[in-house]
Amino acid sequence: MILIVGGAGYIGSHINQMLCENGYQTVVFDNLVYGHREAVMNGILEEGDLSDTGRLDVIFKKYKICLSYIIIIWHNNQIVFYFLCFF
Repeated sequence: MILIVGGAGYIGSHINQMLCENGYQTVVFDNLVYGHREAVMNGILEEGDLSDTGRLDVIFKKYKICLSYIIIIWHNNQIVFYFLCFF
C-alpha cells in the first residue's frame, strides 16, 4: 500500500491516478485545504493534517504502508516539491 500525503491536490491526484492505473493500492492523506475530495477518484481518502502525528500513526497502523510520497506546495510565488520515500 502506498501512502500519498497531499494526494488530493492537482499533482498528488495525478500521481494517485497513475499509481492506481498501474495496479498499486493507495491511501491519500490530505487536509483538503488546497486539495479536493472529488480529485481522489481512486484509492482510499483519509482526511488529516501532516502535523497531526497521532493521526499519521493511526494511518500507518490501519494500512500496511510500504512507500510514502509526501508532496508539499508553497503558495508564496514559489513552488517546492518534496518526494520522500520510506521503506
